[in-house]
Amino acid sequence: GDLNEGALAAQRAVAQGAEVLVSRGGTALLIKEAVDVPVVQIEVSPFDIIRSLETLRDQREPIGVIGFRNLIYGCESIGKVLGVDLRELPLASREEVPAVIRAAAAAGIRVIIGGNAAIKQAASHGLKGVLVVSGREALFRSLHDALRLADVRRAERGRAELLRVLVGSAHEGIVAVDTQERITVFNQHAERLLGLKAGDVLGTPLPGRGPLTRLSQVLRHGTDEHEDIH
Repeated sequence: GDLNEGALAAQRAVAQGAEVLVSRGGTALLIKEAVDVPVVQIEVSPFDIIRSLETLRDQREPIGVIGFRNLIYGCESIGKVLGVDLRELPLASREEVPAVIRAAAAAGIRVIIGGNAAIKQAASHGLKGVLVVSGREALFRSLHDALRLADVRRAERGRAELLRVLVGSAHEGIVAVDTQERITVFNQHAERLLGLKAGDVLGTPLPGRGPLTRLSQVLRHGTDEHEDIH
């Protein structure tokens, strides 16, 4: 279907609690830009290309296989084994599809194997298009990777929640910053010691004055400093 429809469907899935998404080709790239959860990309397997060639057994002219380089790498070797003239048409971005299809048509290629966007472009140039359909092998691998990634994310959330509880219940003031000197942790005891609210300082840069400026020096020089705050 339409790439933008895929991105909208992904956003709805995330809003409903999806932790990992599985998609393919240009749709997967667009989804990665639209959501903040991992996207596992379904790879094009040699079996998928071979299945696409089943309807082209009598084709004598060159056949173009279009897609991102990592997805179509090795297709020409498959063609040699099967006695078919397969030409790899690599893409660096989905915006290149029209230009690559035009160049393929000018080179005498009359059949294009690829995804939905490529098939539509091929038709606009009078070329025959054959859609690559992902087989069980590729889907199984992608789903396995997605389930494993979801398990890892759940475990990380569990550790993060445990750390949050430990930090929140500590009897010492705990303040943490990232490499950009933005405050990422500010527990209740730190609020009482420093007279600041966590909601006011979390995500903000370290102040240029006061006891927290020492954190900047520790971060820059990597040396321990000890000082009591009363």
